Amino acid sequence: MRLYFVAVMTALLLLPRAASGSGLRINEVHYRGLPSEDFVELYAEEPVSAEGMSLSTQDNDNYFLPPLQLKKGDIVLYYPARTAEDDLDLEDGLAVLHGGRKNSILAEAGDEIYLLRGEDLVDFMRYKGGNGDGVPEDWEDNPGHSALPEQSLQFVDEEWKSASPTPGETNDQTTSHISQYELYR
Repeated sequence: MRLYFVAVMTALLLLPRAASGSGLRINEVHYRGLPSEDFVELYAEEPVSAEGMSLSTQDNDNYFLPPLQLKKGDIVLYYPARTAEDDLDLEDGLAVLHGGRKNSILAEAGDEIYLLRGEDLVDFMRYKGGNGDGVPEDWEDNPGHSALPEQSLQFVDEEWKSASPTPGETNDQTTSHISQYELYR
């Protein structure tokens, strides 16, 4: 019995573990409209707690997520420049958060978006060349993507694509691929 216990415990210790904060990723970004229309959408790829997590563009604009317990497939939708009561009820698989800022944190000229747990990076994306905040270590240093007018950037099939905004819904599978090196508009 004792040998069985040791074998089971050894096997459990050798199992790969998810990185801190894994399971939640940046899924869609809309920066091309009125500030009140801009949003960042997060998607839970697996059950994960949002406790201690924040969104930032590294421009003194951290937004701390509430301690939501997300199930696989849940979506968190953050509107930086909207003032309204947050919808934290995840029964429909969607939480809607409002930053209450006068202006959007998403610069139309380009920006970087960081999803953090404490000081640890969980996910990162850059669009339109960013605004000079730098790329985290171990991330590809490229100018990022650009959305076509009236569209958002959506993460579909492991790459960023431009499509009609789908806040709180499944990303548009009929998107058009936008090269990361395409001219920025």
